[in-house]
Amino acid sequence: MDSPAFNDEFVVYSTEEIEPRYVLSPALMEKIIEYNREMKYPTTLSFVDGAVYISNMCGTILEPTVQNSLLDFKIAKSYALSLSFAISVVETLKLNQKLWSKR
Repeated sequence: MDSPAFNDEFVVYSTEEIEPRYVLSPALMEKIIEYNREMKYPTTLSFVDGAVYISNMCGTILEPTVQNSLLDFKIAKSYALSLSFAISVVETLKLNQKLWSKR
């Protein structure tokens, strides 16, 4: 990828050569780097058949553990960061827009 900072923290695997460069825009790579540095565990993203899968070593990021209360500030902050990150991925990739709608 074109970002040395991104390349230091992530490895990109793809069966395509060009498509990852469109999906992983400089803005998205920066958001991924920021999020990865904030979290306790490494972040993994997969883009498969038009879907985005985001996880870390604890599991998927939007599934808080039932063993801990979200009333704990650190846990609540981690969950809020994960939710904010997921929303920023959707907005950066414009997944919230109907780009191919005929309306």
